[in-house]
Amino acid sequence: MLEENNLMCLAERSFGAAKGLDNFAVLDITTGLGLGVITGGKLLSGNSGMAGEIGHVTIEPKGVLCGCGNYGCLETLATDGALARAVSLRYGKSLDIKELVRLVQQQEIQPGEEIHQTLEYLAIAIAMVINLFNPSAIFVLGRMFELQEGLFQQLLQLVRQRALAAPLADCRIFRSQTSKLQGAVAGIVCHLTSALAPQIN
Repeated sequence: MLEENNLMCLAERSFGAAKGLDNFAVLDITTGLGLGVITGGKLLSGNSGMAGEIGHVTIEPKGVLCGCGNYGCLETLATDGALARAVSLRYGKSLDIKELVRLVQQQEIQPGEEIHQTLEYLAIAIAMVINLFNPSAIFVLGRMFELQEGLFQQLLQLVRQRALAAPLADCRIFRSQTSKLQGAVAGIVCHLTSALAPQIN
């Protein structure tokens, strides 16, 4: 069974801008921080199917408790949920990313510090992907970029400060336009193809 992160890779290759690419990554920051990687045209799965779990790399040892039981994981710092939680603490009310986008766009709140801090941590995550996997492209799926004009460009500037120059020069970073529904469809197609196609020995 394919992990959701891998399904997003299949969706990007089937329905998105990764058609024809053999080395790319999809970073999903919508719910947690998930990474799917295709290298040499094949999904990178690892020994037990859990390759790419950079969301649970510790960045702040004394940080927020993560769902994995550790503290200060990237997942708690560099995602839509992390941003919504930080802003919720500042304003004293519980917000999800949808409500946060609405409030910022209507100029009811201005959480500039929290946005910048989240982008800093996300840049670290993207630089990690570039340095570790040397992809030709990275597709980032998240809603925080809807908050203000130019946030994705700010993120790219921060990535340039963090990533190694050589792999960064050959890597393009995009906002993903695919959805998790497309990921599910791509996964079903992949499963049916594998199950029904004749095996060639």
